[in-house]
Amino acid sequence: MYLPTDASQFVTHAGLALTPAQQFAAFQTYMQSTKYLRTHQGQNTTINGDRTPFESHFDLKIQEDIAVYHSHTLSLTADIFNISNLISHSWGRSYTISNQEAQPLDVDHLTKNADGTVTPSFYYNPTFGLDKLTHKPWTYADYLSRWSMQLGLRYSF
Repeated sequence: MYLPTDASQFVTHAGLALTPAQQFAAFQTYMQSTKYLRTHQGQNTTINGDRTPFESHFDLKIQEDIAVYHSHTLSLTADIFNISNLISHSWGRSYTISNQEAQPLDVDHLTKNADGTVTPSFYYNPTFGLDKLTHKPWTYADYLSRWSMQLGLRYSF
């Protein structure tokens, strides 16, 4: 994806009630959201150049075996999944990014110049820009980012 440098590279697009200057201003907000985008304006992005934050998920299992009769055993277990989120609400998040946020710019048309080069004209829809919760191009999956626990009981003979 090429990262435009000024409003002249944007055009009014059907379905968007934004001028090229408004689209560029909204795109600048998007560009400032990550270090990679800020430092690569006016360039093509590289594959996997920008990434979502590092994820760490840790689980804990506690088990107590109680001898009942000869070789019979009663096992009590407690499994805590994503224990890091239990410790701190901001830990253990599972990040995701949708296709629209990964490439929010669309090419409206291409113009062939007299020297044979091609100039793209872009449009930007801020609806597919930054996530409302994280203010970044990515969000975190609410259900996968929560801790959970299961209790178990097993009788072995």
